[in-house]
Amino acid sequence: KRIGAVNTIIRREGRLIGRNTDAPGLARDLAAWVGIRGKRFAVLGAGGAARAALAAIEAAARKQSAPLYRLGKEFRVRKSHQGRFAYYGMDAAWRGMHTGLLGSYQVNNAALVLAACEILNRQGTGLGLQTIREGLEKNVWPGRLEIVSNAPLMLLDGAHNLEASKNLAGFISENLKQR
Repeated sequence: KRIGAVNTIIRREGRLIGRNTDAPGLARDLAAWVGIRGKRFAVLGAGGAARAALAAIEAAARKQSAPLYRLGKEFRVRKSHQGRFAYYGMDAAWRGMHTGLLGSYQVNNAALVLAACEILNRQGTGLGLQTIREGLEKNVWPGRLEIVSNAPLMLLDGAHNLEASKNLAGFISENLKQR
C-alpha cells in the first residue's frame, strides 16, 4: 500500500494478492553493491522515479541514518519568467537562475545540480555562485531538444522513455505552435 504499485500477483488460499518486488530488490542491491552500511550517502532525484525505488531508498536511508535529499522536500524551485527560476535549498536561496537547456522540465534537473553543489560546498569545495550560474547557463546536451537548423526547423531529441516523450511533446506544443 505504501508504494501504490503492484508488479506481482500471487494466488494464496484462493485470494489474489498484489505485491511490489521492486522495493525489496532495490534495497537488497543497494546494501550489497553500494555497501552503504556505516557510510553516509546522498540520493538526489526528481520526477519519473519509480515509487518503489523511492520507498526502498527512503527505507535504506532511514536504516543507515543517511541523509536523503529530495526535490520538493529538502530543496525546491519556483519557475518565473523567460526560463528563469529561483532555487530554495538547504543552505542557500538563489534567484534569477537559468539553464542553457531547452524545456521547462530542465528547471527540475537544474535543481538537482544546485543541491549537489550545496552538498559539495558543505564538504569544503567552495563553488562560488558565479561559477555555478555560468555552469548552468553554458550547459549543453547534444541531441536533447537540440535545434540544429532554423530554416527549415530541425529539432533533435533522443526521447528515450515515456516521460521524455511527454516532455518533448510539451515543449513542441508550448514553443512551436506557430511553426
